Amino acid sequence: MKLRGAMWIARVVAVSAMLTVGVANAGPVVNTGFELYETLSGTTFGGVAFQGVPIGTFNFGGTIGVKVVGETDTIVQRLAPATRTSFRSGRFKTSSRPARSIG
Repeated sequence: MKLRGAMWIARVVAVSAMLTVGVANAGPVVNTGFELYETLSGTTFGGVAFQGVPIGTFNFGGTIGVKVVGETDTIVQRLAPATRTSFRSGRFKTSSRPARSIG
């Protein structure tokens, strides 16, 4: 009888654990900052082959200053925070000039 009670408790605990697992979501705001990209060999767009040329170093300004960016060939700077317009849409709303391509 005790084994039966222990099994019932184990099942209740397992089901409770499964029901409390949440869905991972990005935060509600994507702050200003930088995205660093590297063009991989074999990259094409509209039939045109792309080959990245590494930037080497980049001056991020402020307290960060000049940093080695390795094989990075494109840097995009987010100029304004983006906020999510709705929970399910996955779309972000930004200012009229949300980003600029640097490299």
